[in-house]
Amino acid sequence: MFGYIVSKIFGIGKSSNKGKADKTSTVSHNNRTEPLTALTKSVPKRKKIVRKFNKKYNLNLTEEEIDRIVDASYMSAAWEREIDTMQTEYSTISQWYTGNTAWLRVYLRVFPVQSISSDFARQREICFNTFSQIFDEINPSHFGSIESCIDAINTKYFASLDESTFMIVYRFLESCGRKYNLPDLGVIRNESDLDRLRRKYDETPNANDKRGVRLTL
Repeated sequence: MFGYIVSKIFGIGKSSNKGKADKTSTVSHNNRTEPLTALTKSVPKRKKIVRKFNKKYNLNLTEEEIDRIVDASYMSAAWEREIDTMQTEYSTISQWYTGNTAWLRVYLRVFPVQSISSDFARQREICFNTFSQIFDEINPSHFGSIESCIDAINTKYFASLDESTFMIVYRFLESCGRKYNLPDLGVIRNESDLDRLRRKYDETPNANDKRGVRLTL
């Protein structure tokens, strides 16, 4: 659904339940057996979890999309884990943007419409294509700052990106081989204290004259 609607905007192209909660069951996923989470096996209860989270954090999921996620969670360990994380109480929504699927959580949170696939590999592809199209249309390198780029994206696509979610998208695309240049101003870098010390020293005028020797780290 998101893919169809987004294509119009910027050119991108139920399961029954008979058991009780089982914390030690396994599920076949992609031809291998993986442990289930402690998530309830009840369909209505899983839907309730997603609905509550959807309402609290304004994910804009439709009932059809919620049904698809819940149905998929019985076949996909990845989707099951996503529902399981929705049972956690977060102080802020940013605490949810963690782990290897932060890209998915940002996708579900910051866009007004989404496309949900029961196949998790396909879901990743949907997110990658969506993010790539946005960054192709609004290239960060064309802006003077990350903030102005974010404003342009939010205005054009009715999104709600901020610096944190923008960088999650940026890093996700980078990990998939799509590298975009960021503006010189406002760039967020993941650097250690040692990196900061080196940078601070390198930017100090006449650092070598004051110390006598070049700092080696």
